[in-house]
Amino acid sequence: MRRFVDALASRLVRRVSRGLPLILDRRTIFILPTAQGLVMSLVIWALLLGSINYGRSLGYLITFFVASVVIVSAVWTFNELRGVGVLKARIPEGFVRETTAVEVVISPGGRLRHGLKLEIGEIGAAAWSERLSATRSLEIRFRPVKRGRLSVKYLRVSSRYPLSLFRAWSMVPLDLETIIYPAPARGRVPIPLAEYGGESPMSGARASSIAMEIHGVREYQPGDPFHRIAWKASAKGQGLFTKAAWSAREPEAMVTWAGAGGGETEERLRVMCAQVIGLAGAGARYGLELPGTRIEPASGKEHMRRCLRALALFDQE
Repeated sequence: MRRFVDALASRLVRRVSRGLPLILDRRTIFILPTAQGLVMSLVIWALLLGSINYGRSLGYLITFFVASVVIVSAVWTFNELRGVGVLKARIPEGFVRETTAVEVVISPGGRLRHGLKLEIGEIGAAAWSERLSATRSLEIRFRPVKRGRLSVKYLRVSSRYPLSLFRAWSMVPLDLETIIYPAPARGRVPIPLAEYGGESPMSGARASSIAMEIHGVREYQPGDPFHRIAWKASAKGQGLFTKAAWSAREPEAMVTWAGAGGGETEERLRVMCAQVIGLAGAGARYGLELPGTRIEPASGKEHMRRCLRALALFDQE
């Protein structure tokens, strides 16, 4: 029933609004009694019938007093939403099972508002604002459960203030879309290195040396400054190491489908996601190779987002 009412309300709102910013008014606000409101209406009818049956003036007084309180409550609840402005909204990219949030900028419309609730049905998340006195940004936090495209079409703004006898709400069109990346694999993930500009795999010694550089250390060389010695890495008893500094000739890596192990599709994507993040954090040049997709080696934040986007949308388009 609630889904049907919300779908009908969203269609009616679409007729008067095409997006943000949206100021809520009588054309976009809907109101219905809550369960408590329905119970109160039965109480009023019982009081009225009892007063008529026994002819008690005090009964009439109580009946009409309670009825007037209910009517005032309905008007008050409606006015809690009228004039509220939803100015803008955004949803950042995120990872599966990691907390992200839809950010909504909301305005009280010049007066104090109470008990506002912001909900998004597609993700089953909500945020409350018990007292809203100035324009502010609210975060509706949630944890995505699957990778790929995530669409958020509507924001439900509602209030039951002051007595919870009525629920006033509005369906605000957002039309947001974002990408949810695979959850990075936990634990130690191998770094897929390849010779800079070459096609053959690297020797074990060379790969080990560059892998240490990617992790921020390299073997000690005579003449290295004393203050650059990596004491934590050297304490493992495998020799003396110094903090690495990137040279013009950076190591190059290729994150491949075959190099992600032999697990299921989602497990491979998680491993590749962790490899991309690790290489990007180290500042390395790297590329990505998926069945049917190849991204040439590069570096930078935009390159990382491109690779993560390819992982998120793999086998979905």
